[in-house]
Amino acid sequence: MDQHHPPRVTIGIPVYNGADYLEQALESVIHQTFTDLDILIFDNGSTDRTPAICHAYAKHDRRIRLYRSDKNLGAAYSQSEVVRLSNSEYFKWAHHDDVCAPALIERCVEVLDREPGVVVCYASTCFIDAQGHPIKDDRVHFDCHSQHSHTRFRHVLHCFYRQSAFSNPLFGLMRTAALKQTRLIASYPSSDRVMLAELALYGEYYELPERLFFRRDHPQRSVLAHRTIREVDKWFNPNQKDRILPVNWVWLGEYLKSVHRARMNAFERLACYMHMCEWSLWNGKGLVRDLLTQVPQAALKKVAGLTGSLFG
Repeated sequence: MDQHHPPRVTIGIPVYNGADYLEQALESVIHQTFTDLDILIFDNGSTDRTPAICHAYAKHDRRIRLYRSDKNLGAAYSQSEVVRLSNSEYFKWAHHDDVCAPALIERCVEVLDREPGVVVCYASTCFIDAQGHPIKDDRVHFDCHSQHSHTRFRHVLHCFYRQSAFSNPLFGLMRTAALKQTRLIASYPSSDRVMLAELALYGEYYELPERLFFRRDHPQRSVLAHRTIREVDKWFNPNQKDRILPVNWVWLGEYLKSVHRARMNAFERLACYMHMCEWSLWNGKGLVRDLLTQVPQAALKKVAGLTGSLFG
């Protein structure tokens, strides 16, 4: 890869034990009609056939850069690392079990080149089963062209918390500079939602009407394989010690941090804080539940730890 003229698009593929579907995902990436690509694979200490598959593809396609960790560092690290390793104008995440139509990148590049205010362009999404058969189309639209940061921010929150949306824009084509202004994927459940809301503070969302992205729904998919908050927490960071996580309060704090750190005028910032008051009403049951269960447990654990250190 020419360091003076890097490819315009990086496709980052974090993978851990993804041998069952990885070849299909890679085939869909290397056969994109837009060819100026840096294909960056981060193998997160896989113990199945994933390393062999990655090496075989890297051997035959010089656009592929392969990185491998000796151990599983977790989804949060690998997802963020492929962004940090990118130096392209545009970036896209691609998971090992999803499929991109050949024209996906080309169509997204056309939009980002034409619309400087857009920070992410993504395609209409179809969910497929383990065999690749269509299940359903996603009906929630994040598409938002407002010039106001607070309007875009609220729209993303509304999609997630009032329409139960999936994080499909996460797999769109993003402006790398804007993406790197966010805190990327952090080590707590649903940090992708926080990242997408933060990204909306920096620009517009654009949805292509064509069905060009196919998201696989199968038993090993992360949201199905990890059901409890603790399991998801470990998936994001397997080295994380067991902790009591009042996740609704974590989300509240992280959304507020996103607003605090973004560059915007006083009116926009105040409006975003008002939207977080609204979000607290939408998510009131979760906040109360955490307050009554998780927070007391965390306090008791803290007291037990202090007692042990004093009298142990």
